[in-house]
Amino acid sequence: MITANSVASFVLKCCAAWDIKPELLLGKGRSYQEVVAARKAMAWLLRQSPWCLSYPRIGRVLERDHTSVMHLVSTFDDAMQNGEGWVFELLDAVDAQGRDTIPAPPPDFAALEAIA
Repeated sequence: MITANSVASFVLKCCAAWDIKPELLLGKGRSYQEVVAARKAMAWLLRQSPWCLSYPRIGRVLERDHTSVMHLVSTFDDAMQNGEGWVFELLDAVDAQGRDTIPAPPPDFAALEAIA
């Protein structure tokens, strides 16, 4: 079952992999390029993860509006398609921490998504 704890644990795992404090990742600042890149990667990972979180739900996790999340995911996708190295460095760091250990969604996930 997907819980706030499983998402929070994944966010913390990514922060550890990227050597970024969670409060920076979830904060409002845009002054550090590494933090902004990590936010883009986090939004993309939560969108692509086994449970494929909705933009509004990712926004609640990252304390952003859903349209901001859409922009984060879009710019990460563009960077990936352009073969920008920072994208793959971030993903490799998360994979080294065990991205494949993300719990799979329950069979009735659509019902959970509707109430979340």
